[in-house]
Amino acid sequence: MAPPIIAALAATDDSEERTYRKVTWRLVPFLCLCFVIAFLGMVFRTHSVELSHRSEADA
Repeated sequence: MAPPIIAALAATDDSEERTYRKVTWRLVPFLCLCFVIAFLGMVFRTHSVELSHRSEADA
């Protein structure tokens, strides 16, 4: 049988690992969504600038 201190440390490691897994599981999709939104914003901003330059060149 393991001493109580080692058993307590093992329980702490398990709960700590579970907490990290839960935080990661919730944080990674949110960060991916933020990346997609930022990417689309950059693409649309670049596209609108390009269109405005074309309309100024045509005028």
